[in-house]
Amino acid sequence: MAHSSDDLPHGVVMPPLAYGGVLVVTAIVHVFAPARVLPAGSMRFGVGLPVIAFGLAILFWAFFALRSVGEHPEPGRPTEAIAATGPYAFSRNPIYVAFTVVAVGVSLAVNSAWMIAGVPLALGVVWWGTVLREERYLESKLGETYLAYKRRVPRWFLFI
Repeated sequence: MAHSSDDLPHGVVMPPLAYGGVLVVTAIVHVFAPARVLPAGSMRFGVGLPVIAFGLAILFWAFFALRSVGEHPEPGRPTEAIAATGPYAFSRNPIYVAFTVVAVGVSLAVNSAWMIAGVPLALGVVWWGTVLREERYLESKLGETYLAYKRRVPRWFLFI
């Protein structure tokens, strides 16, 4: 089904590409100038893999919450309803929270300070390139329904 370009948030970056791109670039830097987060020989996988699993759990929980209201996780499609249950009861952006948690977990599993340092960069790109545009779009499209949700639920869990 074709969608009107006026009925889209017009984000400038796909969030998975922002996180993935930053992780790839910082992993390359790590290869040439290793900087560890955890002590050498530590249980990096024992630390990183549970963090990755937690992030993936948030991601799938968010997908199910979207599907429960007939929505989708694809930012290139119009939004018709607000998911306000599951992780959306705690964060307006649980998918981006999940991407952040997974990126931190991957960084820990690789044991790279460069990768950890890149996570805020990816988060900033997603914030300015996607989140703020999505919020303007939702305010314009859904009006008071979204504004009421926005007053109740912070963007990133308890942070903002």
